[in-house]
Amino acid sequence: MQISNKIFVIWTFLVLILIALLTTLGIMLNIKQAPYKKIEAKIEEIAPKYVEENFLYPQNNEVLKITTDQLLEKYLTLDDLKYQNDTCKGYVILKFKNVYEYHAYIKCSKYTTKNYQKES
Repeated sequence: MQISNKIFVIWTFLVLILIALLTTLGIMLNIKQAPYKKIEAKIEEIAPKYVEENFLYPQNNEVLKITTDQLLEKYLTLDDLKYQNDTCKGYVILKFKNVYEYHAYIKCSKYTTKNYQKES
């Protein structure tokens, strides 16, 4: 009975260490990605202004792609797309599904938004 108790304690300790390590890695990853998430948010914030001023509202299942190059003409500066020495490029996808949905995607040398696709 004592051997099984020792094994249980050891396994419990190992599981707790594993959980602590995974939690720490997750927090570190979120901290590292935070500046890039701010760039994505900035692009998403600016896109509705671009759409409104250019009357580019997609209908039904249409998809509109707005590039950062288009936004740089009037709405963004290069500094808005930089984090340290890492300059990003990207786009915003605008879809209409009962409401207009904006989703930003960026590609930088040290970060790429999940589901980012190169422009064709």
